Amino acid sequence: MRFETPSRSEPADESMIPLVNVVFLLLIFFVLTGTLTPPDPLSVLPPESASGASVTHDAVVVLLSADGRVAIRGEEIPLDALASEVEERLADELSLGVQLEADRGASSRMLLDVLDSLREIGIERVVIRTRRAAEP
Repeated sequence: MRFETPSRSEPADESMIPLVNVVFLLLIFFVLTGTLTPPDPLSVLPPESASGASVTHDAVVVLLSADGRVAIRGEEIPLDALASEVEERLADELSLGVQLEADRGASSRMLLDVLDSLREIGIERVVIRTRRAAEP
């Protein structure tokens, strides 16, 4: 007499559990190790430029809004503290310079105040960020 043994196939749900575990572990890994860039505290619309070159170096980025507020790396600071903040962030590498992103509505007086603050601490290299003008 021969008996049929029932097949021992696993339900589809049990085969998915290891895959779900791996996905959750990867998700937790990326959440814990990833860093998000904080949004800029100031809304800055830089002026357009017909020429220029892209700059990629590790300079400190200074934002100057149309109403004269200044921010560095996501933190708004008073203009009086700009020199000390930049000096602190660049430490011994003042030669890296500063990238200045000024709003098109900022006055030339505000721009000169920022440049004077940077010159006080010996910054010689300031790159002014612009947007590429649209082709006519």
